[in-house]
Amino acid sequence: MYELNVIKAQILRDRIDILHQGGKFYNDDWCKLREWSRTFQQENEGSLVDIQVDDDGKFLRMFVSVKPCIDIALACGMQFSAVDATHTKHLQYRFGMIHMLTTRDSNNKLLPLAWAICETESQSTYR
Repeated sequence: MYELNVIKAQILRDRIDILHQGGKFYNDDWCKLREWSRTFQQENEGSLVDIQVDDDGKFLRMFVSVKPCIDIALACGMQFSAVDATHTKHLQYRFGMIHMLTTRDSNNKLLPLAWAICETESQSTYR
């Protein structure tokens, strides 16, 4: 029991350290999205990734469409989709929203067609 309490205490200390240091490399770390987006677009021909930053290089928003999933939905004859948004719990981007555009495949499973990470949930971001 004593060892378990020691481990829990260490985990708590580590979480506090991460909270205090979590934003230290934020601008460097999010830049890994550019490499990911190039790889994603190469491996998913026809897919689109658009990352927007402000004049200082700070992340603003990102849009991703998944062409292979769109092709599957069209081949299955799916003519409907749904959009929903949720808040992020990211330490630095905590006021952001994640928007998901989904449909169902022929096995009635959810199929992600596109998603966006935006700063608000509004009519313009749904467009």
